[in-house]
Order: sequence, then structure tokens, then C-alpha cells
Amino acid sequence: MKKVFLLLITVIVSSVALAQTYSGKETDNYAGITSLASNPANLADSRFKTDINLFQVSSTTSNDYYGFNFSELFSDSSGISFDDSGTRFPSQNNNVYQNIDVLGPSFSFNLSEKHSFNYD
Repeated sequence: MKKVFLLLITVIVSSVALAQTYSGKETDNYAGITSLASNPANLADSRFKTDINLFQVSSTTSNDYYGFNFSELFSDSSGISFDDSGTRFPSQNNNVYQNIDVLGPSFSFNLSEKHSFNYD
């Protein structure tokens, strides 16, 4: 009974998860190991003979309450304040989205044109 309950909770939690892993890097043929999360077939068509990844972190945070123009960070003025430069958009149901991906030691290599091996 415990295994069925655990499986049910896992399915429910994973079905409501909103995730974009390594956005922008996962669709390229030169993405290597990073692209395997969204398309495992990229391993066979990899442009690299060997791909070694020691450690990789990707993080995204967004919200619809507070906005800030990040180009002001690189301007010449030295007294930039997030309180003064930002704009707030309060409503009854503001949202925040946080995504953190960590990819630990992994490697892949091509054995032949049609055969590859990956450890993730």
C-alpha cells in the first residue's frame, strides 16, 4: 500500500510541475549532455566525440509583482537603487516562478556513427 501511495504522490507532483531546464541550450546539436533531458536522441547525433561535464547550474526567477530595467545596472550612474528604479504591479494574485537545475558529473562518448554511451 505504501508503494502505491508513493507512486500516486509522485505522479501527481510531476504532473503539476512547470519546468524549463536549461532554456535556450537544450535544442542545439552542439549542446551535448545538456540537450539529453529534453531529447535523448541527440546523443546519437552528437557533434562531439566525447563530452565531459563536471558541474553545471542553471537558475531562473521571474515574477509579475516587481519589474526592474537591468540596463540601468550598466549605466554610468553609481547610485542605482532597486527601490527607486523598480516598478511594482500589485494585484490580488501575483505569482513567482523559481527554477534551479543542477547537473552533476556526467559524460558521453560516441562508439560509432550510430552508437553512443552516456552516464548522467
